[in-house]
Amino acid sequence: AKAVSLSGSFVRRPKVPVSEVGMFQNCLNLLKAMLDDNVEIGGELHVERLYLFCLIWTFGGLLQGNDRQAFSNLLTSLTSALPDYDHEISVFDYYVDESGEWDPWTSRVQEDTYPDNANISGEVFVETVDTIRCQVLMDYALSSGQNVLLVGPPGSGKTSLINDLIDTQDPATHIVKRLVWSSASTASQLQSFVEANIHHRQGFVYGAKDYKGFQIFIDDINMPSRDEYGVQRVNENLRELLDHRILLKLQKPFEWRTVEGLSVLAALTLHEYPSTSTQLLSERLIRHFSVVHLPAPQGPDLESVVNSMLEANMSFDGQGLDTDLHSSITAASCELLTTVQDVLRPSPMPGRQHYMFTLRNIAKAFQCMKRLSSESRADEKMVVGLWKHEIWHIMENSISRKSDQNWFNHNLQEILKKHFPDIEEESMPAHFVTFPIDGRAYMRPVTTMSTDKRIKVTLQPISSIKEVQETLASHLLAYNEMFRYEQMDVLLCDTVFEHLVRIHRVLSFQNGGNLLLIGAIGSHLGTMVKLALQIADMDMYPVDCSRANTFFDGLRSAVRMTGSEGKMLTLLFTAKDLQDDSYLDAINSLLVCGEYPPLFSNDELDGLLQVLGPAMKKAYTHPVSNPMKFFVSRVKSNLKIIICLPPKHRLLRVAASQYPGLLTSCQVNWVCAWTQEALLDKASYFVEKYDLVADNPEMREKLVTVMANIHTYVLQDCRQVPWAGSMEETVNITICKKDAKKDQFKTQILELPNLPYSKSILQERILLQHQGSGEFSHSSIPLGPTIYRRFMECFLHVLSTKTAQQNADITRLKKALCTLSQTREDAKLMEEKIKVVQTDYEEAQKKTAGLLRQLTGKATALEKLKAQ
Repeated sequence: AKAVSLSGSFVRRPKVPVSEVGMFQNCLNLLKAMLDDNVEIGGELHVERLYLFCLIWTFGGLLQGNDRQAFSNLLTSLTSALPDYDHEISVFDYYVDESGEWDPWTSRVQEDTYPDNANISGEVFVETVDTIRCQVLMDYALSSGQNVLLVGPPGSGKTSLINDLIDTQDPATHIVKRLVWSSASTASQLQSFVEANIHHRQGFVYGAKDYKGFQIFIDDINMPSRDEYGVQRVNENLRELLDHRILLKLQKPFEWRTVEGLSVLAALTLHEYPSTSTQLLSERLIRHFSVVHLPAPQGPDLESVVNSMLEANMSFDGQGLDTDLHSSITAASCELLTTVQDVLRPSPMPGRQHYMFTLRNIAKAFQCMKRLSSESRADEKMVVGLWKHEIWHIMENSISRKSDQNWFNHNLQEILKKHFPDIEEESMPAHFVTFPIDGRAYMRPVTTMSTDKRIKVTLQPISSIKEVQETLASHLLAYNEMFRYEQMDVLLCDTVFEHLVRIHRVLSFQNGGNLLLIGAIGSHLGTMVKLALQIADMDMYPVDCSRANTFFDGLRSAVRMTGSEGKMLTLLFTAKDLQDDSYLDAINSLLVCGEYPPLFSNDELDGLLQVLGPAMKKAYTHPVSNPMKFFVSRVKSNLKIIICLPPKHRLLRVAASQYPGLLTSCQVNWVCAWTQEALLDKASYFVEKYDLVADNPEMREKLVTVMANIHTYVLQDCRQVPWAGSMEETVNITICKKDAKKDQFKTQILELPNLPYSKSILQERILLQHQGSGEFSHSSIPLGPTIYRRFMECFLHVLSTKTAQQNADITRLKKALCTLSQTREDAKLMEEKIKVVQTDYEEAQKKTAGLLRQLTGKATALEKLKAQ
């Protein structure tokens, strides 16, 4: 009693708020299960040690670090039945064996890991001291009739551990159903799910079919959002079900149904960083669970897990890597993961909100290294080059900030020099592509969707990304010829080449080839996806997202074709398509576990599973007893989900705490289309397309440079790429130093490489915190690639208008000049005519004057004659 009292007062801040009464109840239940399991009890000392073991893991199991050592010292001072005192280890490092003696947990860990321990989905589960502890505690909790809540950080293996526990259950006595909760999960979903899976037994008593036990595995149980009263309604519905074992039917007849044989297995994610909030469950719900904490592997456990995963993936055909090379890759992977987790932490800063680097990244890289042939595995440079290539794509592609990219690349180079000193970077392949480089040898047939179609992965090292230019251009031409009414107008520059290689690499994953594309408006995300699908010879399945019924009908058809018929399909969703939270709930569930229970009724699902017999025999030589597991594995392997989002979308801020499947089950690829080279390529393509300044090559080159520079200056001045941070190669950091002699502070500005410095991050956080939400600024106006194209189109419009106006003025002036010239010529002709007329006039005048003189003379003579 004294130990319980002191232990309860010591455990004040556990990972999960559990009441002292609940912890003591769990302690007694665990003790009862262990006593029932031990047939031969060796006396009171044996019982006391079992009780202490239960006390340690119910009251102190949620503690970590120094708290565990302090709790161990407390128990050691209260009883002498604990193991011998040791400064390096604590009571948490021992368990009670069958004879009643304390034995270290390390004795239960297998020394050898067999390469064939991958599950049906290609994932490798490695046992460590922590996983063995959790397995033992969960087994005892289930045997005592308790519900189990497994808590731990992201990537610690909670889901894999529970799936491994479920696989050990006897299907003849238990039925297991899975649920994945997200922020959009509702109480009505749980109500419908339970009603669909219970059958009438007698009276008002219901339970699983054939009088079996009904187990529900709820992944991410803490994800549902709270209402205006701070209540998670779906969890309150679950608490009421566990409290009274009664389910109220909401339709006529309104009856109270008693549910028998119900047990719940749940996983709860505890985020280690304060920037990502963790919603905790209410104590009224937690008291129904036996809470087990699974920490993320660290130190020797991490090395053991990474070593086993590498061995399982590289020794699948009996031929593994060289021992020294194997050890170097293991050490380099562990060091890289540890340093990245320490530096690149998620934060509210733009571009850092989605950071989540876990052991899954290393596991995915090792799975991609299975593509190496047996001959290539003997080449050390090829193996290290592919490891670097996969690690770089998996981690660096999800980094958007320039400073973080610089630090990651520098850190990766240092790790390569440390663990592979004999291999020069220039001697390793610079890039790898997963499709044939010769476009003529890889033409897409004009056929419908065929069964058992697989992406032909051809791993080829290349020295430069420009080597794929001709191949990608041929695929673009083939696409435009095939779809003449849907032409692609995209510039095939180096940036597009790089992202096409990335997208095709993700699509070629055998398991989990899902992609989260992040890029500003106008980055041609959809166009690049369509071209990558053309290269991969994959079909895009259209899903109408305008209404909920059409969306779920399309999703249902896609899951049916991929899981039951074995067809490969791709679903493409944009930010406009994902405005309904119920869509995100369904997509998150498919990404995490490959199924979404509301899509199919039990009868429909049974019909789909019945047709899987021949496919299961064809795929596996050994019999697979669980057709549902095979169905889910086919869905996760054949259904590729691609999501395209803008950098400022709300999902990037809340995905880790509301829809974690978007980050954990998708390869994140950030399309940073704001490099100077990309802008120059776009401007050059635009100028050549519209044949601007064709007669002056020098002027054309200056025009391209000016257009790119203007847009670059606008971006930097308006801070249109906050997710990229400072794009300069160096940054200025102001430091203060105290002069001890003068008792004054002096400031100094240092010019340092652009890396993620704590002071810069803190300053940016403060600016974001105090930024006025109601103020309007030029930075609130989006200036994406679409605006850049509009800028060039406006320039083309102005240039065309001015050119037309100039041509009109020139034509008018030419007409005026022509008229003046004609007038001048007419004037000269008139002048000549006037001269001729003038001459004739003068001659006529002379003749007239002569005639007048003659007439005058004759008249005078006549007058004289009359006068006579």
